[in-house]
Amino acid sequence: GLDLSPSQRSGWFPALVAVGLALAGCGDSTISRSSDPSSLSASQAAVQGKEEESWKTVPVQELAGPALASWERAAAARDQLAGRLLSRVQEAIAQEGPAGAIAVCQTDAPTIARQVADETGVLIGRTALKLRNPANAPPHWAKTVLATTPPETPWVSVNNVGTIRGLWPIRLQATCLTCHGPVES
Repeated sequence: GLDLSPSQRSGWFPALVAVGLALAGCGDSTISRSSDPSSLSASQAAVQGKEEESWKTVPVQELAGPALASWERAAAARDQLAGRLLSRVQEAIAQEGPAGAIAVCQTDAPTIARQVADETGVLIGRTALKLRNPANAPPHWAKTVLATTPPETPWVSVNNVGTIRGLWPIRLQATCLTCHGPVES
């Protein structure tokens, strides 16, 4: 993971990495589910609509079986996204300064998230209630969670067909402070 020593950890950024993962059938193959209706096919939207009625928030420590495997797979995707994005931000700062890092967060981050999604089968992205980029608006299911859950707390819900939805806090790195400022802002 991306857990850092206390000297490397600058704080929690009040944004979260949102993930969604569904196990297809009983095997190991996965499909991603989007909460954005504009990105769903009619059949996916119909399935999602049926699933909306069966979501249950579960403490992460109580996950077991396929839901735990999905959570772990989503955590690996989160780590890939964070690692790739941080690497690109550091590279941009070294080459172009903070303006280059801003461009990475605005334009490269969504591309990196799509690449990670394609590679892992996990729908993943960054979101928050206070947005710098409207394209990062939270899915409808995440809005209430973001408003009511402490930002440092991972969150997961599971439905009756094996799909999980999860939110993890984004750990604010020292590199991030250049553009994002202190945690308080």
